[in-house]
Amino acid sequence: MTPQVLKSYEINRDTVAIVPAYAPDYDTIVYETDQTYYVKELAHSMIERACIEGGATCEGRRDAVSKLINVSSKIPIPIDPLNHIYAFPT
Repeated sequence: MTPQVLKSYEINRDTVAIVPAYAPDYDTIVYETDQTYYVKELAHSMIERACIEGGATCEGRRDAVSKLINVSSKIPIPIDPLNHIYAFPT
């Protein structure tokens, strides 16, 4: 059975994981608390869009956190701090 593929996905409080898929029909698998979505959008694009909707670029947020906690790799990204949504690269 072919999964239903979304054109885009909006990161929200139910988003648990965003995983690159490397599949021909979709780019990303998104896991929510009770559902799984297959999305034809790159994970980085979703994160960048969500950061911009929150008022800053992903790179700007990453740079700020890097300076605050003095870390240069696997930097957590505050995607939407007002709604307590963060990305933790693995």
